[in-house]
Amino acid sequence: MAEQSFYGFLPLNKQEWIAKALKDTRLNNFDDLVSHNSIEDISIPPVLLSEDVEKWDWLRAYDIGKREDKDKRGWDNISWVDLDQDDLLTFQSVLSFGIEGVVMEWSGDGDLEELLSDIHPENISIWIKPKKDPTMVLESFLKWFHVKGLSPSDLKGGFLWDFLLLFFEKDVDQFKLKEETVKVCQMTKEFPFFRGLCLDFSIYHNAGGNAIQELSFGLSALIELMDFMTEKGNAPRDIFSNLFLLTAVGGDYFMNISKLKVLRVMVSQLAKLYGLDWSSDAIYFFTTSSVWTKDIMEPNNNKVRNTAEGLMAIQGGCNALLILPHDSGSAKVFERRISSNVSNLIKYEGHFDKVNDLTAGSYFSLFLMGTVYDKVEEALKEIESNGGWVSLVAKGTIQSQVKRVRLLRISRMISGEDIVVGLNKYIQEEISESEFDFEETAQQLKAVSRSLIFYNSSKKGK
Repeated sequence: MAEQSFYGFLPLNKQEWIAKALKDTRLNNFDDLVSHNSIEDISIPPVLLSEDVEKWDWLRAYDIGKREDKDKRGWDNISWVDLDQDDLLTFQSVLSFGIEGVVMEWSGDGDLEELLSDIHPENISIWIKPKKDPTMVLESFLKWFHVKGLSPSDLKGGFLWDFLLLFFEKDVDQFKLKEETVKVCQMTKEFPFFRGLCLDFSIYHNAGGNAIQELSFGLSALIELMDFMTEKGNAPRDIFSNLFLLTAVGGDYFMNISKLKVLRVMVSQLAKLYGLDWSSDAIYFFTTSSVWTKDIMEPNNNKVRNTAEGLMAIQGGCNALLILPHDSGSAKVFERRISSNVSNLIKYEGHFDKVNDLTAGSYFSLFLMGTVYDKVEEALKEIESNGGWVSLVAKGTIQSQVKRVRLLRISRMISGEDIVVGLNKYIQEEISESEFDFEETAQQLKAVSRSLIFYNSSKKGK
């Protein structure tokens, strides 16, 4: 082992590092070196050593990089099809992208024997996204699968429907939604690799919220789900076995990596409260690139953002990765292939699947994880003391808090405090006077591109 004085560089303590930084920057005060993340309300010191992360005991016991196969970690690259719009040839073209799974949007109309003829479900993971009656869509799909004569273990993927999202709409039948969720859980219990319970964390990110809100509101929703499902007689182990988390990444690179890592820890700890010894690595993350960060006018900038977001998701430990189209709203097969190429290149040319955890041992990453954990824990206590997720959604509290952060983000872009290429710097073309419609009631919380809000806010300011 090399000595600490290896190559003649003696170790420095924190005060010596700070003194060196002040000298190099010609600043007088330590506070001038501290950066502040206004969106997350987190202050980040200029120097981080082991002593700065020692107070978080759980960090020492947690290893995001640990996998059953210790030589590498893997994830499924996902693309998508719309069974109401795409024909069989399109579906086959999507499967030729070199992906491991596909999101299938479907209303339930039509015969799957015709729509999916020559499709072998045992060879891919299938993620059903219902457009209409969720139980009817799932029942029809499972009926088609059973006709294939395959084993339940041959079906992989999940059901992309979170009943709690509908609570953001007015006058929803909560009792009916809960009963449908119980039915979905029962219908999917026999499939060990097909998860029927989806909990959507991505809505808070894609609506413009920050990482603290995404984790605290998402986890409080998980507590509501667990309480409701256990009251209906479902065992906690059965619930967690059938559960996956829908997450999204975009924006601050290291913050997004850290939030995914912290989420694994906190869900694992929540499982222990229900008497389960549930490894953090047993929790399934279906992660997408961000809707919020995409520019509706600049698809080329979106390619860069999607690439960075793919890296965030993988380094955060996702299990399935869906890169959204660079050209917002495009359903062309070519656009789907180009977006799928991002995740394929990361795996097959970047070889990111050969390394367990690229940020392991980084004091900066550990500091962010510890700080986010503390803030989320504090926020969860406040949510529960105020009646829980359902109560706060009914009052509009969660919606207003996310929208407040959204407006803060936009105001910082308009003032130039935050630079976004293509929006307030290096604009490629003038924005037309046409309206970019976005309607949202006080009760609703919708995914939206920040560029749409920015353009509308800029026009109103003229």
